[in-house]
Amino acid sequence: MLCSFAKLVGLSESSVRKILQDRDKVYGAATDGGTKSKKLKTGAHQEVGEILTQWMVQCRTKCIPLSGPIIAEKVLEIAKKLEVSNFCASNAV
Repeated sequence: MLCSFAKLVGLSESSVRKILQDRDKVYGAATDGGTKSKKLKTGAHQEVGEILTQWMVQCRTKCIPLSGPIIAEKVLEIAKKLEVSNFCASNAV
């Protein structure tokens, strides 16, 4: 499952593990502007990413398994609801 997510978001599995391990630091940097970290950057569709992250946290809290195709479907649904044009979910192969 972690490997599928890592491929979906275009990161190595070790990077995803490190983010999850340091999630409080990452979340803090993302919510307060990240003034201490020069490596954290916002994407072109930040709101889509934030909503997807909230949804994934809710799923993980409820022990709902997530796969790449499930996450891709959800991110497309979010982008559609937010009326984001030309949005394409990557499979990050």
